[in-house]
Amino acid sequence: GYLFHYNKNVKNIRELLEKLQDKRSRVEGVYVAKRNGELIESDVERWLTEVGEIVEKLGKFLEDDAIEEKRSCFKN
Repeated sequence: GYLFHYNKNVKNIRELLEKLQDKRSRVEGVYVAKRNGELIESDVERWLTEVGEIVEKLGKFLEDDAIEEKRSCFKN
């Protein structure tokens, strides 16, 4: 029950995080445009900032989850 759904959800989070990181990589080209003096829309900059925060939080969650999973293996 619970553990199966939890593991499935963690797997889904990993997959979605990877897709989000791929999209962010494509959009980060705006930084090159900005250095070249081009105007970057504020919603694009805001999106990049928000994505950075999400990636950081999810990365921490997945890291903590992996550590907890290793600890639980030693308890049993």
